[in-house]
Parts: sequence; C-alpha cells; structure tokens
Amino acid sequence: MPLSENEQRLLEQMEKALAAEDPKFASALRGRPNLSGQRFAGVAIALLILGVSLIVAAVAIPLMPIGIFGFLAVLASVLLLTSPKPGASNKTVGKPKPKKDDLMKRFEQRWENRNQGEAN
Repeated sequence: MPLSENEQRLLEQMEKALAAEDPKFASALRGRPNLSGQRFAGVAIALLILGVSLIVAAVAIPLMPIGIFGFLAVLASVLLLTSPKPGASNKTVGKPKPKKDDLMKRFEQRWENRNQGEAN
C-alpha cells in the first residue's frame, strides 16, 4: 500500500532529522557497505569462493580443521568487502551535532501539534 503525501512528507522530515542527528548511522542505513577498493574486491571474492569450497569439502570429508579454515576464509573475505576504503576518514568537520534531547523535543512537539489538529 503506497504512502499518502502527508506520510511521505513526514518520512522525508524524519530522514532529514536522522541525517542531521547521526550522519554515519543514516549513511549505513541508506545503502550497501563501502568496498575497500578494486584491488581488494577480487581477492575477497576469490577468498569467499575458496572458503565456501573448504566448508563443502569439510562436510564431504568429515574433517573439522578444513571446515574451520573455510569459515575463517569466508569471515576474512566479508571483512575485506565491508571494511572502509583506505584513506577514507569518518571525521565530521563543521557544525556540532544537535543534542538528542532537542531532536526528541521537536518530534514530541510535532506529534502534539498533529494530535491537536485532529482533535479540533
């Protein structure tokens, strides 16, 4: 069921407030994780394939050490794929972050205004 125009507008306002409050969290919710570069992506994918193959081999040939190495290979590939790009910094420069209390007060005020508008 699609959202009404009012609901879409409120959702956009909440997204903007979230981005202003915690930009790192908002960017994490927006999209896929940052790849650590083209040179590491190929290595990570190859390591992922190797790890899955080792896990399958460990099931076919009941040897636990092979499965453990496969799991570690898959874990390492996921860490390589999701790690931040080299040289990228998460430092925010500029205006200080607004306090969480201010954000909550604004949401509460909007909620009260909305409820008072419906009651009249």
